[in-house]
Amino acid sequence: MEKRRNCYVLVYKGYADWQPALSMYGLHQCTDLAVTIFSIDSGPVSSAANLSITPYTFLDALHPESIDLLILPGGIALQQHDPALHGILQLLQYMIQQPQPACSEPSTLLVRSGRLEQGTHTSHALPSLPIAAPEHGTACRFLAAYAVDDGNVITVSNTQPVAVEENSSHHFSLMENKDFRCWFGCFHAAGTPLLEKAAPFYPTALR
Repeated sequence: MEKRRNCYVLVYKGYADWQPALSMYGLHQCTDLAVTIFSIDSGPVSSAANLSITPYTFLDALHPESIDLLILPGGIALQQHDPALHGILQLLQYMIQQPQPACSEPSTLLVRSGRLEQGTHTSHALPSLPIAAPEHGTACRFLAAYAVDDGNVITVSNTQPVAVEENSSHHFSLMENKDFRCWFGCFHAAGTPLLEKAAPFYPTALR
């Protein structure tokens, strides 16, 4: 399929590789979105499952105006607000101001950077947010859902493997593609744990 739009996925040491995996495959194989992974400095990184990943490019080489969809997977480094990843905040701020969405599993990053002060969002569990991000003051805007589309920011629980596609589909008319609909249907019906009963996946980040 001819690629006419671009999806960029951030990878970094210890990123939760399972979170964007299905999304990356479905978007790249079944839509006109070309999926490109990037890191902060272009160096190889090891994922949470110890997969060695060599990014195609790095943050400073990106042209933000060419990004149609930005995906930020969760991980301990983002949960702990690692200063090495602060460079992504400027790109995130740019994307938030654009019509196209930015998808993020790590709500703590958005909370700590002030990007959710006026927005509705979700996470993998509300009780963990004040622990991982003491700055969290938006509990009244928290929704117990697998994903929340707040216009140009989509926050996603880490218990739903295809929430990115489901909640970004209307931004890109993905469901008009029969190949994508078929692929999406294979995973959308899969059972997932109830959000409020799902255990946090980053226990070391919450201690």
